[in-house]
Amino acid sequence: MRLNCASPLARVAFDTAPLITIALAFVAAPADAQRIDPSPRGSWEQDVSGTVISADYSRPSVRDRDIFGAQVPFGEFWTPGANVVTKLRFSKDVTLQGHELAAGAYGLWVEPSGDPETWRAMLTADTTLWHYPHLTEDDGFLVMEVPHEIVELHQETLEISLDSIRTESALLRMHWGRDRITLGVEIDLGITFTVTPDEAAPYLGSWMREMLPWPEEERTRRRAAAEENGSVEAFDAWYDGQLGSRAWEVELLESGHLVVDDGGAPEFYSLLVPRGGGFFVAGFLFQGEPAFFDPTKGNLIEFLPGGDGVAVEAEERDSDGVLRYRMTRSMG
Repeated sequence: MRLNCASPLARVAFDTAPLITIALAFVAAPADAQRIDPSPRGSWEQDVSGTVISADYSRPSVRDRDIFGAQVPFGEFWTPGANVVTKLRFSKDVTLQGHELAAGAYGLWVEPSGDPETWRAMLTADTTLWHYPHLTEDDGFLVMEVPHEIVELHQETLEISLDSIRTESALLRMHWGRDRITLGVEIDLGITFTVTPDEAAPYLGSWMREMLPWPEEERTRRRAAAEENGSVEAFDAWYDGQLGSRAWEVELLESGHLVVDDGGAPEFYSLLVPRGGGFFVAGFLFQGEPAFFDPTKGNLIEFLPGGDGVAVEAEERDSDGVLRYRMTRSMG
């Protein structure tokens, strides 16, 4: 059938064409089409010695704009991002920029200023606030001065990160454009890793450390696991090489860490973490910091004092209480 454009039927067909096109566009749109957001939401979480720190925030880009003092006015608390307030969460109590902070979730706000060295940061208990209107310090429960710096690296898309992670600390940073602020995070592990010279004195000196044969059932289990990986010969060689005695030198470093130098890699020591009464938990000290340490799973070392209070023997047991090593002081 051919339509005459002048006919009523043809006019109906042409007049409804735009509506049909629009309808088809809706039909053709994929069911899983995603919203396009110029400031997409981002998130991360980081475990620092058992304390999980996380951030959830929007990430706008500079796009050749003047940001601080223009898009974000000086003297107003703005949430670093866009849309819903930037949220920080701490799984355990921490110290943030010198202030004790209970575990929980908080809204983060930043007050930029013309001062090139110091800005302010603020926390709110409400993590559902919208990014606008900007707040005043009366709206938060904790206001902190934070170091501000202009850096060489231009950060096009806003970044909040956790940097310089250590056993008991980290740095929480906001970087956008060339502006960067830093908040210090401190974590209390409830453990003292160092001792005084007087506390260390009974243990210092030369020792011989002997690894005792494993219980037969454990050696059989470990050997079977090694065999599955095709490395049973390597396991047997390692095990046989560990049996017998080897020299131990217990030293006190200037940092106060009581360590064992057994001739291993430089800057990598066995660390004796004090637990009181001549007991220590075995860990490691790597480049001056405790590493691979779990006080609930580390081997427990008990030093046995002689008549003059100086330790002459020691025993090391695993977390199941099985005697693994025996140490004797080298005399002469």
